[in-house]
Amino acid sequence: MKPTKRLKAHERNRIILDVAKRILVSEGFSALSLRYVAEESDIRLATLQYYYKTKQQLFRAAFEDALAKEREQINRMVVRAGDSPDSILRARISGHYKANLHDETAGFFYQLWARARLAEFAAELMDEFYERNVAILADMVGEFNAGLSNAEARRRTIFVMATLEGLTMFADIDKRKQRKVAPSEKYVVNGLMEFLGQPMP
Repeated sequence: MKPTKRLKAHERNRIILDVAKRILVSEGFSALSLRYVAEESDIRLATLQYYYKTKQQLFRAAFEDALAKEREQINRMVVRAGDSPDSILRARISGHYKANLHDETAGFFYQLWARARLAEFAAELMDEFYERNVAILADMVGEFNAGLSNAEARRRTIFVMATLEGLTMFADIDKRKQRKVAPSEKYVVNGLMEFLGQPMP
């Protein structure tokens, strides 16, 4: 294990977050503890508590760290897509589709969904995440289909996000069964874009 005594604060924090993410994804929230993360990070518990005083704080930091990487990749796709509302929205949906297939991202969502039913801190974190992403995507949907009311753009956005999140489970089935169950990216993105382009009912 890498000695951590001479590391800078941000390097030590990086190790802590990477260890916490690994534990969460491979062993689950119940296995996560400050003591366990400290042991696996090869640092003293008191040192870890300087960064994160509670398990809940560490969970939030690890979750946000994992999502930050996905957000960067999605933003790069959006920037490369061009300036048209169609290409920007298509890139965003494609980026979310790809992100949900990553083992780490999928693993975190499983943990978040489960904890949100049982713990207020996780429910608040999930609410923040979805509200932020619904707002961003709904704005894009409104620019893509200007005939939609704000309420309708939001309703369609929620359907799109629910579809993309639900595909996470089918992607896992694909891996376990070693057969293709989940629809392809092209099929999903084209279908959702067609749905979002429909006029107001």
